[in-house]
Amino acid sequence: MTIRFSGLPTSLAFVLLAVVAAAPGLRAQQDGPVFVPVAEHEGVLKGVIDRHDGKPDWIAVLKTDEAAYLIVGPTDTYQEMKRFAGKKVVVKGGVATYMRMSDGEVIKLEGRVGNIRYQGNLEIASVDEIRLAGERNGPESALVCRIRTKRFLGKRWQGALVVVEVTNKGKVALEPAAFTVSVTPNPQRLDASARLIRRVTAPQAGNLGRPVAPGKKMDYWFMVACESAGDRLAVEVAESFEPAPGESVRPEIEIGPFEDGRFEELGTEHPATSVRLVNHDDRDLDLVFLASFRRPTEAVVALQVRLAAGETRKLSITHLPVHGLGERAWQWPGAAVDKLELVDWCGHARTVDTGAATPAAVDPRAAPTGAGAAALATAWSRGYAYPGRSGTLRGRFEFGTRKDGDDLWEGFEKLSGRFEIEGFRGLMNAGSGFGKARVEFDQAVTEAQHGQFESAIFDRFAMWAGRDFAGRGSFADRFAGSRIEEKPGRKGVFVVEGSTIREVAVEDGRVVAMLIEGWPLRRFGWSTSGNEGQVLRITTGQEVLSGRYAAVPGVVGLMLPVSMRFERVFGPDWGPETLELGELSFSADP
Repeated sequence: MTIRFSGLPTSLAFVLLAVVAAAPGLRAQQDGPVFVPVAEHEGVLKGVIDRHDGKPDWIAVLKTDEAAYLIVGPTDTYQEMKRFAGKKVVVKGGVATYMRMSDGEVIKLEGRVGNIRYQGNLEIASVDEIRLAGERNGPESALVCRIRTKRFLGKRWQGALVVVEVTNKGKVALEPAAFTVSVTPNPQRLDASARLIRRVTAPQAGNLGRPVAPGKKMDYWFMVACESAGDRLAVEVAESFEPAPGESVRPEIEIGPFEDGRFEELGTEHPATSVRLVNHDDRDLDLVFLASFRRPTEAVVALQVRLAAGETRKLSITHLPVHGLGERAWQWPGAAVDKLELVDWCGHARTVDTGAATPAAVDPRAAPTGAGAAALATAWSRGYAYPGRSGTLRGRFEFGTRKDGDDLWEGFEKLSGRFEIEGFRGLMNAGSGFGKARVEFDQAVTEAQHGQFESAIFDRFAMWAGRDFAGRGSFADRFAGSRIEEKPGRKGVFVVEGSTIREVAVEDGRVVAMLIEGWPLRRFGWSTSGNEGQVLRITTGQEVLSGRYAAVPGVVGLMLPVSMRFERVFGPDWGPETLELGELSFSADP
């Protein structure tokens, strides 16, 4: 097979293409083809004969209205694909139109097979990802999405409020439970990402909120992380359900007065807003409010809240939720809100008569189940993990930044000093893993700068903690009550139900990628130091964290990242920032 890439030797191009076919979904985005999220592509499948290694090969190309794509997949799919030749089909897969070289250069991924010129690779997991156009796969295919509005919050905030219009082309009422949002940054040289945004929590039997009637339309609101107003978004319904019988009635939610408050994070106080919410409904409710913020910027965002039947809660709003995380957002502390408007809701029935036994509720303390649980547990336990002992961590730090117009550091490109963290038990994913923290700077800074810089330094600790595989927690805790199965046709990829971790990919017995609800795909680059190896590189969508671990002197089993590098966390031009630790000591709590 002769494949030509613009500016790339044919032999090298084929080697890279073969790697793509052998390990779908598990490539590092820093090298090789840059794949955008999996989506459906409609066109005519063309079969052509070309030569490779001196013999003819049958090759499939999908010709769409926009471009032609070379179809890449497991080798046993090519013969099966022949039955679709010449027909209009829908193919589900990820498209790569660019290739990133090891030196960072980005070039177009294009070539020619037979008499057809193609403009990218379309990677599929199996021939099951191809169907004749017009065929339907599941109820979600009846719900068609169109983005009505996208309000970008600004480059610093990296988020947008999206209003999506859903049309029901089916014959029964359906209610969206979750959306898949694909974000393709502009320019395309940056990594794309896909996010699962859950509107309604499970279980869904007996639920009723705002369903879409057959032939009708309905609007839904959510937040999406994106880098610029020019980012391209694609939305599709990932999960839907048939609502319980009855009329969709707006719930009675009482919104009390707004009160100013304070909260402490990473040793610094920030402003917050408290508001009393009362659910007068006799159902548990998933609610979406449009919240009008005055601080940290003027913006209207979607805020997700869950209220139990009859519950009265004083909701504390402390952050601007720009990353689709609802109440769990932690970026940009400090919030002032003066208005909440209820725009979306779904109620959970207390009892459901389905004509069959009511499914047992998931026990959050139960051991993980499923055919894939044992294999994933083995991979999850491999590699260094923080021992979990609590104590006080002390040491020196050196911080460096490339400002690029960011006024956070007020002209300081380097800072150094000493730090002390109480209640430290590792840089843990669930919570930061540390309590009260203090910093003393070597540089002369004002009192206001001291608080600002101290908060920012420990924000970097928390940023690392949220992604550090060593702080992943135990398998039993992270997957309690969940069901784990290997994904059909994807050896080593495990699908998880009942956890915020949706999928986990394993290679050579190690976890190499995770899809976490509300985040782009996260990939881990491992060291080569045996069973106690560490993850030295973490990519989450476009952002990159890399580091080096070392043992804390005099403490058995405790290692820390003594060199941390942060890149592109808040956008393509952000960073790099570095944090170096030294003279570490740890005293365990009594």
